[in-house]
Amino acid sequence: MKSKNFSLGILCLFILTTAQSYSQIFVPYSTRYQSTVKGDFQIIGNNILNRKTATETTDMPYDGTANNNGQNMEYIDIDGDASTFNSSSSDFTITNFSSNCNSIKYAALYWTAIYQDSDRTNINKVKLKIPNSSNYFDITGQIIYDANATPITTTNTKPYVCFADVTSQINSTSNPTGTYTVANIISSQGVNSSSGLAAGWSLFIVYTDPEGTYKSITSGDDFIFTNNTTPVSFNISGFNTPSTGSVQAKYAFSTLEGDYAIMGDYIKINNIAQSNSNRPDNNFFNSSINSINGIITNRLPNSSNTLGIDIGEINIPNAGNSVIANGANNVTIMLGGLDTYLPYFHAIAITNNRPELKTTETITDLSGNLISGNIPMGGAFQYKIDFSNVGNGDMKSLTLKTILPQNVTFDYVTDLTLPAGVTYTYTPFTRQLVFTIPDNLVVTGSNQNTIIIKIAASTNCEDYKNACTNKLLNQVFGTYTDANNTIYTDEPSNTNCSNAQGVPVEVTINVSSCIYTSNIDLCPDNTVNLTAANSYDSYIWRGPAPSTSIIGTVQTITVSEGGTYTVESNINTCRSITETFEVLSCIIIREGNTLKASQNNASYQWIDCDNANQPISGETSQNFSPSQNGHYAVIVTNSQGHSVTSSCYDFTLLNNQEFTKADFNVYPNPITDILNIEHKDIAIEEVSLYNLLNQKVFSSKMDESSYSINVLNSGTYILHITTKENKVYKQLVIKK
Repeated sequence: MKSKNFSLGILCLFILTTAQSYSQIFVPYSTRYQSTVKGDFQIIGNNILNRKTATETTDMPYDGTANNNGQNMEYIDIDGDASTFNSSSSDFTITNFSSNCNSIKYAALYWTAIYQDSDRTNINKVKLKIPNSSNYFDITGQIIYDANATPITTTNTKPYVCFADVTSQINSTSNPTGTYTVANIISSQGVNSSSGLAAGWSLFIVYTDPEGTYKSITSGDDFIFTNNTTPVSFNISGFNTPSTGSVQAKYAFSTLEGDYAIMGDYIKINNIAQSNSNRPDNNFFNSSINSINGIITNRLPNSSNTLGIDIGEINIPNAGNSVIANGANNVTIMLGGLDTYLPYFHAIAITNNRPELKTTETITDLSGNLISGNIPMGGAFQYKIDFSNVGNGDMKSLTLKTILPQNVTFDYVTDLTLPAGVTYTYTPFTRQLVFTIPDNLVVTGSNQNTIIIKIAASTNCEDYKNACTNKLLNQVFGTYTDANNTIYTDEPSNTNCSNAQGVPVEVTINVSSCIYTSNIDLCPDNTVNLTAANSYDSYIWRGPAPSTSIIGTVQTITVSEGGTYTVESNINTCRSITETFEVLSCIIIREGNTLKASQNNASYQWIDCDNANQPISGETSQNFSPSQNGHYAVIVTNSQGHSVTSSCYDFTLLNNQEFTKADFNVYPNPITDILNIEHKDIAIEEVSLYNLLNQKVFSSKMDESSYSINVLNSGTYILHITTKENKVYKQLVIKK
């Protein structure tokens, strides 16, 4: 399809004109991918045939000016792998790639060759090696077109092109940047003077980029034959250019059989010829591989002349929207010229004209230096909020909102530094700050502005008791509109690119000096609930000291005994703490004619309730044996200096001799289930039993000779017999 010199070129053109004198679309253009992406696309690839001479191997880059006609074209094979018969590579690069922030949305592998043999069994099978892998994927693709049945010219030129979606293979690696190698593309080899031989591959990758802009990306494929007579045209659609403002676009392509030395071939977009420094408008398809920045050299081999493979991308100059207008939904691609070539892949990216908020929040000291390490309780610091419009359209009605942590102090009158024109509202109950940003600060191309919020960490240890509360978290969210009043809401600062909610900034407060001790009164009730701090993963309770046995593993436990209890509250993501509960009991237990404070390991002072609660001299032990009837209480004080006073205990000296057979006979004692009382001519008003806590547990107002007490537990009780004359007789009894 080409010639080595002008004379042979005229002959070839005559042959092509007589054999097939018109351009032809063998497969119409069809879209395979269309999406709006915050990011970009990149196309890479390489030839897999190169000329071989007595002094040059195919793995050596070719930088000459020849065409592939009459050249001895042989397989390139760079990988040193015996399982492949050809291979070449090219690198895919993204600056500062991060698996959290960048991702591959779509990847399309194309391969093509001029293959003269009739056996087409495996032309749709190749091998693909991705970065960070030593093994190849076996790829089976779709044949877009195969000219075996209907060769393109009388020289029996039989090109083919195949496609495979390899998105899943590329996403199997954590970092897709690096070297891609394609192997085992089937092609003819040797010399074909009339048409030449060529083969290669291209990889089209769409990726996200948090630092990029939103683009509408459309790609697809076809198979077109062009010659020197009539141009061929087709449309790419499925997108919409911005309704206002400048329209920015770029175009990517892959083509077979463009020649370096044959001039006159061109591409027009909406009837405007395209070119750049690597691709003249009169020799656009010139056997080169380029990016927007120039010839791609990170390939093996990195020939400047690929001898029949064109892969590249160009920006579409569009001053005054002269090529692509506002509100357009398609472009027309026209291909033509004196060279004969076979386009098969096309892509276009339209940059969206929309504003885009970038907010970054950092934590600094009061001098503006970034804080590293911990901050002491009471320490002052700043939230520094940088905001800007990094998009391609003016931003309107921007508001930034944040909610300050509970455990900081903040004076909204003195602790804010704002750019000119920024206003705010503060709601103390919710601690929400809302900043209203004037439009002039966020127009297209505006500078970054900064808001500073000065705060101080709480000095109260209780503010840091619950899980993770010593980590002060904060984040800013923005809401705004564009020129068309489209609303963009709650866009977060410090965006973790895999998480739409972003990542709050945090600072850790040093609370190592905090001791969490609580005094709990077990008074006047017999039980009390102890509740540990909130939101921990696990709880381990022990006590009362000196016991170290585990008595609970939930947040709240119930105890009935005074003493020291501890709980270890643990969490994986933040710090764990130990809390101490000093439970102070005010219960008095009667043991015969002795009163005993139930609280152990404390200080005691017995008082006389009948004498204005005056302390009883010398009665400072846990036990107290009154010498006369009366009402007595005890003041119990723990090691923390916390005191509790019991209720007054109605005490009557017990004299078992007071019960004589002439009055009452109580039997048996100990009692099993039946309490028998014998008496003579004494009218009983009430029979009652009290436990040693002075609580009435049994009562009967029947004047009987026996009473069933089987519902009572075993233990010691005080029997009260009250007569009609209101005289009370008391006696200790034991229930088995």
